[in-house]
Amino acid sequence: GGKNPHPNFLVGGMACAINMNNDQAINQFSLSYLKQLVQTCHDFIHKVYYPDIVAIAGFYKDYAHIGASNPNFFCTGAPSEINAGAPAGKGMIKPGVLLNGDYRNVLPFDQDKIREFVTSSWYKYSEGRDAGLAPYDGETNADYNGPRPPYKWLSDRPQYTWVKAPRYDGHAMAVGPNARMMIGYAQGVPAIVERVDAACDKLGLPRDNAFMNSTLGRVYGRALDALINVDMMVDQLQEMTDRIRNGETATFNPEKWEPETWPSSCKGVGWVEAPRGSLSHWVRIENGQTANYQAVVPSTWNSSGRDAEGQMGPYEYSLAHTGKHPLVDPSRPVEPLRTIHSYDPCQSCAVHLFDEEGEAILTRQDP
Repeated sequence: GGKNPHPNFLVGGMACAINMNNDQAINQFSLSYLKQLVQTCHDFIHKVYYPDIVAIAGFYKDYAHIGASNPNFFCTGAPSEINAGAPAGKGMIKPGVLLNGDYRNVLPFDQDKIREFVTSSWYKYSEGRDAGLAPYDGETNADYNGPRPPYKWLSDRPQYTWVKAPRYDGHAMAVGPNARMMIGYAQGVPAIVERVDAACDKLGLPRDNAFMNSTLGRVYGRALDALINVDMMVDQLQEMTDRIRNGETATFNPEKWEPETWPSSCKGVGWVEAPRGSLSHWVRIENGQTANYQAVVPSTWNSSGRDAEGQMGPYEYSLAHTGKHPLVDPSRPVEPLRTIHSYDPCQSCAVHLFDEEGEAILTRQDP
């Protein structure tokens, strides 16, 4: 079930059986192979990727003060652990929110505070463009009113993007590896605090998590996130292997397998910390059928346009908020690209637009 970014889980469990005597299932050979893969990842990240990022960062110290996003962050905890029960000392990051540039005071996360806006988007809401809808009640109604290609200019129009604008309690939020690491630092996770402080010492920066809200900080945060996660993988793979050897091989729970056992009307949301940040899928079921389904993905948070209050999303904020982002040569916009790339954009994830028959709603019109 470990495919990323699309795990192959099923209702009731995972699609891969565990059987030490079956070549087609997870067995001793596959566990040994997994251990080899994880160790290879561990060695590369610890010996090459992370130290190289820290070393190269020394040549780009100015980018620790360039490209800051909105000063608001949230994460839903360690991977797949929105309700992480392990104490912070175990390396687990718990759900939390940082608001208004206070990067030491972690506030509790409340999913009921999320609303999505389409003020600047090529969508329309039945309540009007300035309405904010909870994802359970979300609408995805295409309403393209932009120019026809070839595009020359978009930003002088009220609507300019296919991305909605999610907001948390009215705040534009940034998500991602740096958000996880900043919150983990504020929670006192030792593995994060020790490495961030050491990196700050090497770069001549104050010992703090604030520098990770920058172009350089996002690149560093991704490397540190990889290091923290690969260490967890080593431990968790060993734990899983030990449990299998002790006879725990069940991968299926039939308790909720039969649709007849499901409530006819209900709603639910699934959260996971994906590589690019907090990912959530929201569903509302009525009369045994899906009545509404909305996905709010990391790049939707980060690449959102302006909302009804005129607040910029993180991409826009990083480039335009202070008006001081460098651009040496407009014909070669390396500096803005460097900042946007530090978010690791996935715009195909940020935009979800299709009908129930799987047919295209709108297609690109080539000149």
